[in-house]
Amino acid sequence: MKTLCVLIERTPQEHTDRLQCVLQVVCVCLSADSRLQTVSECVSVLTSMSDHQMLAQQLCSQHDPCVFLKLFQFIRNRTDNQATHTDWILLDLQVVRLLNRLMTQRAESWTTNQHSTCPCHTELVQTVVIVFHRQWLDLRGSQEPTDSTGQAPPPQQCLAPSLPWWRSPAASLLRECLLLLHWLLLHHGSFSESCRPLLHMYDQVIPAVRDTLRKIPELSESEEMALEEICRSEGDDTDDMDTDAGS
Repeated sequence: MKTLCVLIERTPQEHTDRLQCVLQVVCVCLSADSRLQTVSECVSVLTSMSDHQMLAQQLCSQHDPCVFLKLFQFIRNRTDNQATHTDWILLDLQVVRLLNRLMTQRAESWTTNQHSTCPCHTELVQTVVIVFHRQWLDLRGSQEPTDSTGQAPPPQQCLAPSLPWWRSPAASLLRECLLLLHWLLLHHGSFSESCRPLLHMYDQVIPAVRDTLRKIPELSESEEMALEEICRSEGDDTDDMDTDAGS
């Protein structure tokens, strides 16, 4: 996989047609019983592919077997029992960053093919909601007990104790998920329908995650916008999600 990454990076755009078989190789290496390290290396290859327009279009097209469907199922089920908690967070972050890259840089290819019958388009929304909810719970659970004043301090993340918690991989994952979820809410044609089975998670994490993210002193303008448009106030009707996504 590392060799493939180097090969893709060094291949000129005019010769990317020679790399059409790479996606098939990645699909073969991805399975429910794969080791997390193998999956992480596969994601690195997919990320390298996303830099080439032709290969990125291949990624966004319907293919059988679907590499994204395999990937989503793996990170949802977490079948590698030998992987550490940190390993899973880093893999989730790697996958979400890849998806953000595809959505923002190859949005036209993705939206053109999102009406396919592949279950990955439903799995995409559900996986992002699950990862977002899981990471919010993780950060909330890492908060120290309230001090003598009764005020809870900002969540402390054990992954990088020498850094402020908002610069840890866990906080980065939460922020990346926010941006991806915002993009999906605006552009995914069946966001509401896909999200409905996990509406209990969505309703719990939104708008509660606002309180966590508002403690980050360096939110970008796009993150601020996502917070305003996704994280609704208590007076808003959650049923509006169906109307907004369908409009």
